[in-house]
Order: sequence, then C-alpha cells, then structure tokens
Amino acid sequence: MSDTEKDATIERVIESMESYAGQFLEGDAADFLYRQADELRMAVGQTIPVQHVVPVNDLFDHDTSGEACLCGTETDRVEGEDGSMGFVAIHRSLDGREANESGGGYAK
Repeated sequence: MSDTEKDATIERVIESMESYAGQFLEGDAADFLYRQADELRMAVGQTIPVQHVVPVNDLFDHDTSGEACLCGTETDRVEGEDGSMGFVAIHRSLDGREANESGGGYAK
C-alpha cells in the first residue's frame, strides 16, 4: 500500500469516527471519540486548529499549549463553512467570574 493510500484510509477512519460521534453519541462519549480522532490526526502528522478563549487578568496563567489546563477547559468541536473542522477551548477562571458575567471577561 502506498503512502497516499495509507493517508486516504486513515482519513476515512477519522471521518467515520467523527461521523459516529456526531450522529450517535452525546456529551462525554462524543467528546472522547472526537479527542481520539484528534490524537490519530496528530499521530499521522495532521494538525487540528484550536482557538483558546482565556479569562482576562485571571489569578494564574492558563495552559494553551494543548496539554490539560488546570481550570478544566471545556472543548467544543466547530465546523467551518468550507467543511473544515477545528476546536474551541473555553478556559474557566479561578475566581469563578463566568458565573456572574454574560460574555465578558474573556480574551480570544
């Protein structure tokens, strides 16, 4: 099997995983499968864009490197109009301000 054929096969597997997660799973189960697809992409050298939303002037520096942040980041899958796929990672503040604010206090 050529490298091109391998890449195409891997992409079909990833697309199937994401399709299954989107159609049949919810919550943690879907998030788990999306993360597995993301890890598979990284393992074969593909990258997935991630946009981090971080609280302004928080009590600690948030990790936006892709590792797990201490705040318990919530990650949502987003799809572009062109069919591209990415993620938005929403970081929680240490002082809990998002419970009292509607849309404020974050920087993109």
